[in-house]
Amino acid sequence: MILITTAMMAEARPIIKALGLKCIDKGINLYENNDFVLKVTGVGIAECAADTGWAFGRYNDITGAVNIGVAGSKDHKKGDVIIADTVLQASTGHIFVPDVLYGTKFKGARVVTHDSPELNGKNGEVHDMEAYGFVRAAYPHLTTDKIAVVKIISDGADADTQIVTAADVTGLVESNIDNIVEFVRSFAEYCSEEKFTVDISLHEQKIAEVFRLTVSQREILKKELMNCAVYYGALPDVSKLIPQPEAKKSENARAFEAFIEQMRRNENCIPIEIAKPVLQKRRFFDRIYVEDAVLNHPSTQRVIQKFKNASVIKIPHYKSVFNVGRQNITAQKYRKNLILAKATGQLVYKGSDYCNAFGFDKFYYCSTVMGCAYGCEYCYLAGIYNSANIVAFVNTEDFFAELERECGDEPSFVCCSYDSDIIALDSVLDTVGAWLDFAKKHENITLEIRTKSTNVAAFECEPIPNVIIAYTVSPESASREFEPSSPPLRARILAARKLCDAGWRVRLCMEPILYPVVNIEEYFALADEIAHDAAQRKYEDVVVGEFRMNRQCFARIAQLLPNSKLFHNPFYYNDGTFVSYNGASEAVKMISERIRMNCDVKVVEFEYSADNKEHT
Repeated sequence: MILITTAMMAEARPIIKALGLKCIDKGINLYENNDFVLKVTGVGIAECAADTGWAFGRYNDITGAVNIGVAGSKDHKKGDVIIADTVLQASTGHIFVPDVLYGTKFKGARVVTHDSPELNGKNGEVHDMEAYGFVRAAYPHLTTDKIAVVKIISDGADADTQIVTAADVTGLVESNIDNIVEFVRSFAEYCSEEKFTVDISLHEQKIAEVFRLTVSQREILKKELMNCAVYYGALPDVSKLIPQPEAKKSENARAFEAFIEQMRRNENCIPIEIAKPVLQKRRFFDRIYVEDAVLNHPSTQRVIQKFKNASVIKIPHYKSVFNVGRQNITAQKYRKNLILAKATGQLVYKGSDYCNAFGFDKFYYCSTVMGCAYGCEYCYLAGIYNSANIVAFVNTEDFFAELERECGDEPSFVCCSYDSDIIALDSVLDTVGAWLDFAKKHENITLEIRTKSTNVAAFECEPIPNVIIAYTVSPESASREFEPSSPPLRARILAARKLCDAGWRVRLCMEPILYPVVNIEEYFALADEIAHDAAQRKYEDVVVGEFRMNRQCFARIAQLLPNSKLFHNPFYYNDGTFVSYNGASEAVKMISERIRMNCDVKVVEFEYSADNKEHT
């Protein structure tokens, strides 16, 4: 159900008629049908916030919310319809950014909410008295892409008078009613996109009764049932389970453990049908958010010129878009937007224990870009960021200055492409060249640029001895399933060969090893191909690393991706600090040995453990 709010009855009448809504309570101006509920809130930020919150309290099936009403502007024409790309509270400066991931014919504009009628403001702004109260009341209940504000300009630059009557308001809504109805229906369709669903409640109840499970055992059961449903597409056959009322507690516990082990092997399970989401892809960077402080920065203007059809939206700080909670990361992966900003505070960090330092005592990473164009399923970024959008910091010179201070003249290993793939984004951001220039000036710093991209344009220059291009390679089937937006394996290997043959130091990274989710034979086939290739050209080394992830990060991604085999399967283990797969370490050893048997390339095994083991 979609919640629609208006401030006045004059705004609501045409919408009520067009959607066929019935009056539920005339005293509080409440109207609804099976798909929509409309609440007239009254004029003012407090009134709108209170009634919007009340509606969420009454209806527990609201999937999206839209505020529709008239507003003033000195720049837009009377009758223009806009959709809010930002909502600002004038009295506090607080800002809310609706995430418009769906198609709309309405122009975007900033809506500024005031405590009293206002028309004057900055260029392009629209002024009302309700929008901020609406979005703040809806935000605790919905993700940012399910909250929309639509305004019809009632007193614009071409208006003859500032006095707008109720009849005028109704007329403005009526004249735009076809577009408004089209929008709310398409918005409703977007908000009700079929999600991954599997009902395990009946299985859970029956199994819990049979084995007389404790609360903690039921939690284990829920997780195992979801893992079985996602990984095998099946659930255990509970029709033959018979309670044993005379069994002792210890006997029930052993029987339950045996039952779980059977389920993990997909024994005595029945296939089930699972609904999965279907997302419509759209062009990346339809919207470019720009911090006020960097609007006139040369790098900002250079990027904007490349996307002349994009909406450029000014924001006070990148965190008001990127860091805010309740974003729909899964949908954003297919509909990424770009944020241009200035990085402040600490810019350089010590390398993580989950990553390979390759023998360097000084190991750092820094991110001139946060967020990746590819969105691979196993990527840890979804576990540490609230957004799948991409932040590009335009002040790269500040990163270089801090690296100079941290590294000094000592041998150092620096990774500049861990939290993104800067080579994949180089045609947009032009950052790789700056990093190469930095490396030329600092021979003591070994710079690793990690990538899956086949874009080699930035490297059509004299090779730099202290730069390593590290290509992530996965078996073709794993790449198709878990890296669907990335270039195919064959294209990555061809790019790696080209750079290696040109004299660049090239590292091949077979990580993360996703065995046993991915069959070991597929990794052996890739290992054989790499060994054959390495026998003909001089690669820097080959890294073979197990899947490993911080425990909290893994748990968050598992919640975001309820249909992922990588995060819902019977194989993973958790040692309290990090998560990997049973058998992963053994797989790393077997794959590494397979490569060593067929060529003399240096193979670096990486397994995360308490003492951070590395084997060469």
